[in-house]
Amino acid sequence: MRKVARYAPVMLLILCIIAPAVALAGSGSPKGPGPLKAANVSLENAYIKVIAADNGAMVVGTTGGDPDIAGDENKPLLYGYPNLIGTSYPSLRVIKAGVTHDFILIRQPPSSMPVIENGAIVTRWLLEGVEVTQRISLALNPYSNHEDIPLIAFTLRNTNSSDLQAGIRCMLDIQVGDNDDAPFFLPGVGQVSTESEFTSANMPDYYKAFESPTYAQDSLRVLGILKGFGMTTPDRFVLATWKAGRGGGQGIFDTEWDYTITPGAAIGDSTATCWWNPRTIGPNQEVTIQIESGGLGGAGGGTAWFDAPARLTCPTTRFTANLWVSNTSTETLMNGRATITLPAGLHLASGQNPTLTIGNLVRQQVSSVSWQIEADAQRAETLTYQASIVFDNLAAPIAVTANIEVPDCRVTATPTVTPIHTPTPTPGPEIPEPGSIFLLGAGLAGLAALIRRRRR
Repeated sequence: MRKVARYAPVMLLILCIIAPAVALAGSGSPKGPGPLKAANVSLENAYIKVIAADNGAMVVGTTGGDPDIAGDENKPLLYGYPNLIGTSYPSLRVIKAGVTHDFILIRQPPSSMPVIENGAIVTRWLLEGVEVTQRISLALNPYSNHEDIPLIAFTLRNTNSSDLQAGIRCMLDIQVGDNDDAPFFLPGVGQVSTESEFTSANMPDYYKAFESPTYAQDSLRVLGILKGFGMTTPDRFVLATWKAGRGGGQGIFDTEWDYTITPGAAIGDSTATCWWNPRTIGPNQEVTIQIESGGLGGAGGGTAWFDAPARLTCPTTRFTANLWVSNTSTETLMNGRATITLPAGLHLASGQNPTLTIGNLVRQQVSSVSWQIEADAQRAETLTYQASIVFDNLAAPIAVTANIEVPDCRVTATPTVTPIHTPTPTPGPEIPEPGSIFLLGAGLAGLAALIRRRRR
């Protein structure tokens, strides 16, 4: 007892020193000094790396990055890469017996901590009888034709004996390289730097953000795919301030589910958040939703660029080509028009006009137009299409090109095999069996002997 008493002050001092560090490590605390809980599971390839902490939180960054860009290696695509994990997370809403339950999943103990299963980082939670399975894998990015984007999938399974409703919110804390305040580009909308929301009725196909404030062609960029290519279109999509005081919005980080945007408020420290509203799930039934988000942005940047798929897969033969135009000059560009030219093997969808109006662009403004294009897909080939952009006060047109890999989508019919008709042979004269020949011969011999006796 005396030894314990002698060392008690020392032990108390040690406890006082390590307790705050333990609390910080286990909190999944927001941005600030000090490491968070150590990540324990990761997936990587030549382009990107995904890391999951043991509470299921994730970060994404580059390894080799875009093969066409030098200097984008080992950079964040989500905030915290590679050591601070805890600002991007999913939330769960369960409506059970008329009562709504909301959970930030990384603040709930997982029923199964992250492990690698079939090439994906898998984490599971069990809350209010709903088993949530989060799967994060490295997927093919249709806009770059590389495996450089995370596929984030959630499966919700009802383990109860009665119906309930369950939904998912996925909030990603975007940081593109060193830029934690990167402006977004949305097709059909343009550049977005203030808090904005979209529903399934007006959902953009994707979002993109640049590290470079001038959208340089050789800069790092991040992409999230919201529609098409097997994605589950969100019911709601919001670009919002990450935390109050780091932009003009209220801050989404500490909210479990609901968030109201502040229209016109600067996003600042940016997040991209998707909601899949609660849907009815029967006993022992499940639903799966998935999205590709937080990956490399593919081609783009500069004065003008196309955002479009880099390749098609059968049976899809139609795609959208979004043309972006940025005014990098010192004056307003007047009366812009863009005309697309397609090679053999590609044609505009019905009702599409090859020339579209861009209008006036003030200095540093970015605008976009888009075309629906169909591929003949009669053979596997890589096709190049181009657009010419003219402004009344610009001396020469701006030219931009893009390539797309087109597969052979023809249905190869199974050849019809015509049976060979073998005619039935005409029966020939019957040939007596050997036994019959023997009896016939014996009979003839006997007849000949009888004739000889009569002649005598």
